[in-house]
Formats: sequence, structure tokens, C-alpha cells
Amino acid sequence: MKTFTLFITVIIISLNSQSQSIVLNDTNWFRNGPVSADVRALAMAPSNPEVIYIGTYSDGIYKTTNGGETWNYCSTENLPVYEDSLNNSETSPCWWFGDYYPVYAIAVEPQNENHVWVGTHRGLLKSTDGGSSWQSVGGTLPDNFFVNFININSFNPNDIFIGTGGGFYRTINGGNSWDLFYSSYWVTDIKRDPSYNDHILIGLGSTGSGAFPWGIIESYDNGITWQELTDAFHFYDICIDPENNQNL
Repeated sequence: MKTFTLFITVIIISLNSQSQSIVLNDTNWFRNGPVSADVRALAMAPSNPEVIYIGTYSDGIYKTTNGGETWNYCSTENLPVYEDSLNNSETSPCWWFGDYYPVYAIAVEPQNENHVWVGTHRGLLKSTDGGSSWQSVGGTLPDNFFVNFININSFNPNDIFIGTGGGFYRTINGGNSWDLFYSSYWVTDIKRDPSYNDHILIGLGSTGSGAFPWGIIESYDNGITWQELTDAFHFYDICIDPENNQNL
């Protein structure tokens, strides 16, 4: 009996290993998500990779709880609506049709997959029930702010940076109030160092007129002080090597 049990165990382990190998070595891409959705933002829940939210150009927000096998339409409550219906001709792409301003940023709180922040072309929203309802959390921000980046502190969900059309702002009280940390024409990226949480890099964009800076600024003390890393280019995406944070 002991020999038989061992034999069965070996077979199960072998099958599991083969299954993982197939997944890890799969190099094929395939279509997924809602049909015709023009996706402008995507975020996977850090606490549950099966939960993913996507924001679209004009059709609101969708969610999957099974890794993309099926998608559900989230509530449209309080999503900013176009003042006038979109004036599209019959020859326009189908993804241009819709009622809501584009969603350009989504962030999920690290410890709670149902706490979701959304940046739109007309303000900042939050859901505490997994997208079943939305509330404006702009606090002291103008209602019509264009929010294109959201970064939540992994160790403190009340500490959040957002990128807007006028620079980047920060809240340390979960969105009740916001402070302008840096003025720029627009923000191109916000990243925290995976190996050192207080190290933050922010990409800045500019018109090139000199009135606003561009390049990358960084902080090593969780945003208390900032210094310019480079002013050479627009940097649209910043990645930090988790093994060596000097490799960017």
C-alpha cells in the first residue's frame, strides 16, 4: 500500500509540473476583454491577481474576478458624463461611441481588491465595493482635473500620489485633502522603487517652451524633498530594477 501511494503522488507532482511549464512557456497572445472596448487603463489587484480592472475611452469600467475568463460591467454611478452626446458618424470606429469621459488611470489598494481608485478626464473617483458604486474623492482638487496616474503607497493606502494636467499632487489622508508637490505641464509616470519604498521617480512632460520642466525627478525620503535626475527627454515609462535600483 505504501508503494502504491508513493506512485500516485509522483504522478500528481509530475502532472502539476508539466502544467506549470506549459503556462510559463506559452508565448501566444490572444484577444480578451469586452468586445470593442478601447482600453486606456488596466490594473491587477496586488492581493489577488485574478481580479483585474480596465478603464475604457468612453464606455466606463470593466472587471474580471477570474483572471480574464469573463468580464463584468462596473457601475457607472457618478462617472463623469459628456455634456452632450458624442457626435459620431456611422463610419467612426465603434469604440468611440459612449457616454463617459475616458478613464486614464486605475489603481487598486495593495491589501484590498475592492478598494479601487480611478482617474478620468474629469476628476478622481474611488470605489470601496469592487466597482459596484463610485464616489468622487477629489477633496480640494478641481472637479474637472485630468488625472492620468495614480500611485498608492504599498505600506499606507492613505498615502497617494496622482499625476494631473497641472503637475502631481499628494494626499496623506485618503483623499480628503491634496497638496500640489510639483507643477508641470503633465505627468508621464510615477513609480516607487520595489526594493526601497521611500524612493520615488516621477516623469514630467512639457510643451518645450521652458515654462514647465521635463525629464525625471526623484525622492529618497518618500516625497519630502525632490531633486532633478535628468532633463534630457520625455520619459513615458520608468522601470526600476528590483535587484539594483541604480538600473533604470
